[in-house]
Amino acid sequence: MSAFAQLDADRQQLRSVLENYARAQALNSLSLELICAQGLAPFSRILTARLAELFGCKGSVLALTHGDQVRIVHLQTESAMLSARSLRSIVGKGLVEVSQRHTEDILEIPAGDVVGFGQADELEW
Repeated sequence: MSAFAQLDADRQQLRSVLENYARAQALNSLSLELICAQGLAPFSRILTARLAELFGCKGSVLALTHGDQVRIVHLQTESAMLSARSLRSIVGKGLVEVSQRHTEDILEIPAGDVVGFGQADELEW
C-alpha cells in the first residue's frame, strides 16, 4: 500500500470516528434534555423535534398504540401546507392502517406508507 493510500485510509477512519463521536454527543445531549422534561407533553415535543433534527427528517411523530387504536402524542413537521389538525387526522388514519399490518413495538415507516406517496411528496417528507 502506498503512503498516499495509507494516508487516505487513515483520514477516512478518523472521519468515521469523529462522526460517531458527534452522533454520541448529540444523543447524550438529547438524553439530558429528556431527563429534564416535566411530563409527557414536553418529553414528546423534545423527542420528536430532536430526532427529526438528528436524522435530517422533515417530520416525525410519536404515537402510542393499544389494540387497534392509535393515539398521536406529538407530530413534528416543518410543513405549513396543511393545518396541524388536518395533518394529525391524515397521519392518524394512516398509522391505524399501518399498525394493523405491523406488530413490532417500534416502527420506522416511510412517510409515503402512512400518508400516501402523493401527500408525502407535497409535504416534502
